[in-house]
Amino acid sequence: MRVVGLVVVLGAAGCSPTPYTVTQVGVVPAVRPMAYDGQPLDGTRIEGRSTTVLTDVDAEDEGGNSGLYVARHHSSVAIRGGRYNTDVGLELDAAWVKGSQPISPGLGPRPGGDAAIGIQFAARHSFPIDEQFRVGAGMTVGWVNVPIRVGNNANSERDEAAQWALAVVPSWRTGNLTLFAGAALALEVDVPGALVVDDSFDAPEAHSAGGVFVLSAGGTMSFDSGLRLTGQLARPVGGQIADYGAQLDLMIGFDFGARGSAPPPAPPAPPPASPPGAY
Repeated sequence: MRVVGLVVVLGAAGCSPTPYTVTQVGVVPAVRPMAYDGQPLDGTRIEGRSTTVLTDVDAEDEGGNSGLYVARHHSSVAIRGGRYNTDVGLELDAAWVKGSQPISPGLGPRPGGDAAIGIQFAARHSFPIDEQFRVGAGMTVGWVNVPIRVGNNANSERDEAAQWALAVVPSWRTGNLTLFAGAALALEVDVPGALVVDDSFDAPEAHSAGGVFVLSAGGTMSFDSGLRLTGQLARPVGGQIADYGAQLDLMIGFDFGARGSAPPPAPPAPPPASPPGAY
């Protein structure tokens, strides 16, 4: 029986695939600021967003062996609902392959396909400090589906990576104008440039990497019709994989329903009853 067992083990070992190395390149979204100006939402909002990377992207310390192309153009849509300073929403993002930039020279051709597609669930709360000043806190959690070219394959494949971000957004409002600044911590997404695999099911691979701080500042102009126009400049810093460059972020939204920031006032108390015999 021992001889039979040894033959089985040796046979299985002989059938085990030999590990080999494949190369990868993938297009990922740039780490961006949160779409939030620190103000409350009371009602429903439909929102569109466009982010452009204004400066060149580059590899950081741990990005020398990465196969990243970073998207320079991003488009997003979101729907949000809020009440009493808290709102939640669903965000759909597209990081466009066209125009994406490699973080290192010598990477292979960028993958085919149109975009890396992300979906995020957002929750935010606006803390009132005084009549004009607030501090917003936000969180997003989701994932991104990344197009990846493995080796010399003509067709791109896809893999998913988790994403999350936390942000604090001080905000000052006067009339219809809001000025704000933001500090966020968000995950990077990496596509290893070289990957050791046992078979074709081990590739492609995209995964979450370290955190990046994103500093931003901007303003929102709101209108009585419910229209909102927001612009902000942002600069991610401290990335481990890539330097994502300076960014311009533009948003247009429309609010439906009440746009206040506090519960409706209580009805006025009834006047005191007249004493008996009074005229």
